[in-house]
Amino acid sequence: LPLTGPGAITKYTEPLVPGLSVTAWPNPTVNFFNLKVNSPDKEMVQIRMYDMAGKLVQARRGVPGETYIVGEGAGSGTYIIEVSQGTKKQMVKLVKRN
Repeated sequence: LPLTGPGAITKYTEPLVPGLSVTAWPNPTVNFFNLKVNSPDKEMVQIRMYDMAGKLVQARRGVPGETYIVGEGAGSGTYIIEVSQGTKKQMVKLVKRN
């Protein structure tokens, strides 16, 4: 994860998937994550949050260009956020601490 200060992780961006980018912050968090989804396509995006056991914790739909709040009701742990748009898929690993 990229560090921007002494031990501070503020934003995490997955490696580029052509046509779909996902940025999440703060990571780790104690409340919720901000998730920014960008794509030149206007097709709806699916946002799914899974725990490390593979259980679906949250799911929502949205449009690219928006920032979404995810994880607000989840307990502490490590989560995978999967964002998909058509055949494009991007995943981000996030940590929540209570």
